[in-house]
Amino acid sequence: MVDADGTGHHGGHGEGHHGSHGSDHSGGHGDHSASTGSSHSAHHAITHPAASSHNSSYRVETYTPTKVTTYLPSSGGCGARHYDPSTVKQNIDELDYQMRSVLSSLPQAIEDGSAVIESNTLATNRDVLIVGLCCLVAAVSGTLGILNGVTGNSLTAAQSIYLASMNSWGYGYWGPYLLELDDVDPGCGVTDFKKLVYEYNFITSLDDVYGPDLGSGGYAGVSSDDRPELRKYYVGEFTRKMKLALHCITSQSGSVAEARTVTSLIDKYHNLANRRLDLTSNIMSH
Repeated sequence: MVDADGTGHHGGHGEGHHGSHGSDHSGGHGDHSASTGSSHSAHHAITHPAASSHNSSYRVETYTPTKVTTYLPSSGGCGARHYDPSTVKQNIDELDYQMRSVLSSLPQAIEDGSAVIESNTLATNRDVLIVGLCCLVAAVSGTLGILNGVTGNSLTAAQSIYLASMNSWGYGYWGPYLLELDDVDPGCGVTDFKKLVYEYNFITSLDDVYGPDLGSGGYAGVSSDDRPELRKYYVGEFTRKMKLALHCITSQSGSVAEARTVTSLIDKYHNLANRRLDLTSNIMSH
């Protein structure tokens, strides 16, 4: 049963409890309701900005920068990016160092790949030579068997045909082995690499091309040849020609680990140079 005063207390509490607690509780309950209402209002007023702040910070944290701007430090509460020339120059110097390191590592990698391929070719030729010589011995034995018992220097028509057939049959076995041995020399090497590096020195020495000062030299953009997008095209051309010039090694990447290293270094230089030129473009646009 609910009391008529609207306090919402049940009669099961007893008269004593209702008498002693009724008026106080009614007033207290009203005060509590008022304070609860104001507390809820304050709570809503407080929690809404917090939710908005949480959503804002979440958007900042999940923002993924582009490849070019990942080298620029971020500052500010809203993810704004601040252009810091000294930091960008440090990143460029690091990339230039890595590029030179890759180029200096390639000659030794080329020699290692060439040596392994030469050794593999030599081993293959040895196996082929052994098989070919065995086939040749069999063919010679067949010929001697035909000539055995022949008196004088004359052969009958049947013996002549038999001898010609035996030698033709034998050639079909030993010929492909002994006459088609591969050249041990792979056919390309460090000389081809150095010639291509010299030809594309405007790509292989970007630090000299653009200079140490971010406000002058190639960074000033006086010459149209200094445009990063143009030099990125030549980077791609340089690495393609490098793989072609070293085709005797790079073509063995699937089976020879040393050849795979050469291909990986060429690809690494391509990626480093493109990242360096992306930073260069960023500098020239400021």
